[in-house]
Amino acid sequence: MMVIVIKDWPRFLEHVDATRGIGMFQVIDTGEGILLRVKAGTIGYEEAFPTEDDQRLKERVKLLEAKDAMRVAKTVDDLCFFV
Repeated sequence: MMVIVIKDWPRFLEHVDATRGIGMFQVIDTGEGILLRVKAGTIGYEEAFPTEDDQRLKERVKLLEAKDAMRVAKTVDDLCFFV
């Protein structure tokens, strides 16, 4: 399955409202900054921030939490999950 990643936050939110909800999001420390990934159906949103203290990042995470999006701690390949 493919995820179509867009960079337009307002358009992504329009999609979320049209599909009645956000599935999940993840905040990743890349070592060079913070990456926010959000998925609603087959549409994904991705944005990089300089630090975890970035105000736009905090606002986005607060909105996602208000919409009851699940925060992903990490991802693991299914074949390795119980290994």
